[in-house]
Amino acid sequence: MSKKTNIDPATLQQVFGQTVFKTLLNSIPENASIGSSVSTFQFIRHVEDYIHVEVKKLYSDAEPPKFHFISETETDMVMDYQSARCMSHVCLGLIEGCAEHFGESVKVEMTPQTEDSSVVRFNLTLA
Repeated sequence: MSKKTNIDPATLQQVFGQTVFKTLLNSIPENASIGSSVSTFQFIRHVEDYIHVEVKKLYSDAEPPKFHFISETETDMVMDYQSARCMSHVCLGLIEGCAEHFGESVKVEMTPQTEDSSVVRFNLTLA
């Protein structure tokens, strides 16, 4: 798709993440704990405990990405995103879509932790 549109793959992944967030949100049952999230950080915390667990229930051989939370305050969150598919820009787009949903402005810095970008550190700051 990148070759056909002359848009770099990272940007395409980011836009995909932003777009798919609403679909993801609408697929969550109303009684799920993640549905009671009231902020971007709270929702992100639930992803590892809810969405990735549900994916494994549906597809036992699936390898969803992992979040390793390093630190968190009211205004800052630092986490490592680990994915064998190296799709950190999809994660970035999902974070941006999440922040938009909650009406928050979040500054995101991404720093690859491995040469192949299978682990990327996200520094999130509420603006």
